[in-house]
Amino acid sequence: MARVSNFIVVFVNTLLLIVGLVSLAFGVVFTVQGDTHCEKVMTKPALILGGFVAAVALLGLIGSLCKSNFFMFIYLTIVFLLIVGLIGFAIFVFLITNPGAGK
Repeated sequence: MARVSNFIVVFVNTLLLIVGLVSLAFGVVFTVQGDTHCEKVMTKPALILGGFVAAVALLGLIGSLCKSNFFMFIYLTIVFLLIVGLIGFAIFVFLITNPGAGK
């Protein structure tokens, strides 16, 4: 019997895989048909971010569907590091943009 948590992990990672693949597709379109400066600047970030999101989502899908503890451990480690990085980035942005925060 399938567990609800397994279904949620599969569902979220499927959505993230689709988002990553769409971002990769936009990066390829910007590479081929990049007319404006903005499209040319967004080419590499779209390709890198899309590839990273797709790879992490694929790790989560493989770990969840195949019930592989190894892939789930790698997936959870990457997600944990991303969350810690986002918290650190949020604190950094708050300290930089708020003039009275560091005093």
